[in-house]
This record gives sequence, structure tokens and C-alpha cells, in this order.
Amino acid sequence: MFLSGKCLISGSISALGLVFLPLKAMSCGVALLLAIDVSFSIDTAEYNLQASGMASALHQQDVQLAIGASPGGVAMAVIQWSGGDEQFLALTWTLLSSPTDIDNFASNIATMPRAFTGDTAPGSALEYGIALHDANPWHCLRRVIDLSGDGSQNSGVDTGLASYAAAKSDVTVNGLAILGSDRNIEQFFLQNVVRGPNSFLEITSGFNDFERVFHKKLLRELPIFLSGL
Repeated sequence: MFLSGKCLISGSISALGLVFLPLKAMSCGVALLLAIDVSFSIDTAEYNLQASGMASALHQQDVQLAIGASPGGVAMAVIQWSGGDEQFLALTWTLLSSPTDIDNFASNIATMPRAFTGDTAPGSALEYGIALHDANPWHCLRRVIDLSGDGSQNSGVDTGLASYAAAKSDVTVNGLAILGSDRNIEQFFLQNVVRGPNSFLEITSGFNDFERVFHKKLLRELPIFLSGL
């Protein structure tokens, strides 16, 4: 659990995901980088299910209330990743605090063109994500990379080393493993991707279930903030 200023969190309150901090302690509550897999194993329909699922989850009222409750809002960006040299900043860092902000960002996700169809290099995506967090103009209480994918590494830098580098840079890596042809995907994510304080893995049974699981994961990544205490 991360503490800021004179913030004190204890036992049962911490278990509820409540964070108490002064209003001006940080520029925003969470910096959340959404990293979407666009490698060769994902066809056009599956890519569209990812993009539309992310957008639909952000349109949900409970997600928007959680973002609005974060002091200073939530900084969010989206990258698409594939092979070792294939990372693309699809949506740059944007500070979200109102339903209008969030709806506009979600609409941009739903319509963003696909960048790649290459190999699978989640480690290279994590390295790229760390650099993007360091370049984020907003200073936030937590820094998170939310990496989704349906396959194990077959290209790029070592994923386990990259996730450890993220944790050392105070970036938590959460995962969303999409079950399908890769029978080892869950184990790969647990051993090599998920890293850092309060990190976790969500699993979807397939692309048709992506929206529900992504929505659930967003709510876990956006804790309830009670300011001024």
C-alpha cells in the first residue's frame, strides 16, 4: 500500500481499498497506462472486441464515479504493442476527471486504428510503458501498466526482467490474460508479467468476455479516495 504525506491506512480500511490523503498531495490519484495486444494471433474481430470492450467499460457509471472520486482525476494513456520494435502510443496521457472527459477518451479508444500485426513482445511493451510513465506530465500517487494479451513472448526483451524493472521504477504491472490457443498464458502472466505492490491478474475466457473482465479490472485499479482526512 502506498502512503503519502501524513496518510495512515490500517487493517480493515486498507482491505477495502480506501486511501486517505490531503487534497493537494498529488496531481492525480492514478496514472493508468492501458497496453493492448495487437499481435498476429489477434484477428480483426478480436481487436475490435478489445477496443469496444475498453470503451464500453469506461462509459459505465461505476467506473466514471471511481475516476471522479480520485483527487485530481486519473491520467490515462493507451498503447498498442506487438513485436520487439512495435509499440505505438495510440492515445497520449490525458487527465480524466469528469464524465465528459471520460466519454471522449472512451470514444477515441473505440475508433483508434490498429497499428501492428506482428510478433508477441510483452517485455518490450513494458519497457516502452516505463518510459511513458516517466514522461507523464502529471505526478500521480500510483503508476500502473495494465497489460492485456493472448499469447506468451516470442520476441523482444525478456518479459520477467522488464516487469521487475517496472516494479523498481514504482510502476505496478497488472495483467489481463485472454484464454485461447495458448494453454500456458495464465502461467506466463503470473510468472513474468504481474509485478509490484497490489498487482493482480484477471483472466477472460475469450474475447467475447473481454468487456466484462476489463470492467472488473478497472474497478480494482481505481481505489476509493477519501480526501482531506
